[in-house]
Amino acid sequence: NLTNGLTIATDYQPNFATITSKILIKTGSRYENHQQNGACHFIEHMLFKGTKKRNFQQIAEAFEALGGNFNAYTGRDRTVFYAKTLKEDVAKALEILSDILLNSQFDETELEREKAVIIQELANSLDTPDDIIFDHFFKRAFPEQRLGQNILGTYQTLDNFTKAELLAYYQKHYNAKNMIIAFAGPIEHQAAVKLCETYFADLTAGENIALPQANYQGGQQITSKALEQSQIIMGFEGFNYTSEAFLPIQVFSNYLGEGMSSHLYQEMRELRGLCFHISSFCSFYHDLGIFGIYTATSPQQASQMVKDLRQEIDLALDKLDTKTLDKTIKNIKISLLMSNESTMAKARKLTYNLYNFGRYLPNDEIIEKLQAITLEDVKKAANQVFKSNETLTILGQGLD
Repeated sequence: NLTNGLTIATDYQPNFATITSKILIKTGSRYENHQQNGACHFIEHMLFKGTKKRNFQQIAEAFEALGGNFNAYTGRDRTVFYAKTLKEDVAKALEILSDILLNSQFDETELEREKAVIIQELANSLDTPDDIIFDHFFKRAFPEQRLGQNILGTYQTLDNFTKAELLAYYQKHYNAKNMIIAFAGPIEHQAAVKLCETYFADLTAGENIALPQANYQGGQQITSKALEQSQIIMGFEGFNYTSEAFLPIQVFSNYLGEGMSSHLYQEMRELRGLCFHISSFCSFYHDLGIFGIYTATSPQQASQMVKDLRQEIDLALDKLDTKTLDKTIKNIKISLLMSNESTMAKARKLTYNLYNFGRYLPNDEIIEKLQAITLEDVKKAANQVFKSNETLTILGQGLD
């Protein structure tokens, strides 16, 4: 750590040609109160709109002159900025990133212009059924709670934002104690520390922000809309990062609905033709988790799809045996090892591990834990999930 509390991590890979620099800020839509909803995402946009030394066009030109990959995104509990460049350009990339993160002006003319852009982004998401269904799901699973809010905000909150409000949120959350910088590629740790000392020494220490509480509730929400397909998410309360079931429930998800050979893909798509796409997913947070199944089907088949999903969960549990478990664990192990070939994946793992576990988890440790998982562990985790309150959200038509 730097003296201001900034956490720096490196995954040194001397034979790689590129370096990924990833900066994680411990803030997202979950940290916003109702009036602030959408602030994190708005700030992410504003940081590209001009600093003391560059206007928005010069920022874009500076990034593109390096010929790398630069972007940012806002989630429910984190905001991330990253740059993937040739190893000789890592200092230039970090200088640009530090400039936008530390020196953005929040110009009021640019703010109003960007407000209009984000309102269009929100409108676009509302017109994208397979996108907005996930917002419906979180809103139903966590009603009237911060975790249930739309990451983009609402038309009302976006319209009401002022420079003073956004700056106040930015100054509170964008500090050294709330930030992790990770590097993956041909850069040694001391070199990375030196770069951060050069470009981030002026970052204020700030204070750790407590994670706002959330309480999974579940329930049903059916939103009628004229669509060619009815969008469906069925979900349950899952586990947090520190739970003993963290890995077993991921194993079950992989078996149930991740990939072409998964149980749901074979049953619902290949054998019954009820859908084009179907998948299961896990979302993890520090205090809780989500297990969900997403699919879309014709309005006439939506009701049958929901009934079949409930039955197939039970059937999948009954059919899971040690041979299938071994195959599933092997699939996860291969994916884990293949990520070793990407600096982007390595940098993501560094920030992910430090933020969620407070330490780095080597692949060998994860693989050892995976291979120790028993059939009983997986079934116990899955049964616990499916005993929680169901959250069912449907966007479209056709449910009786």
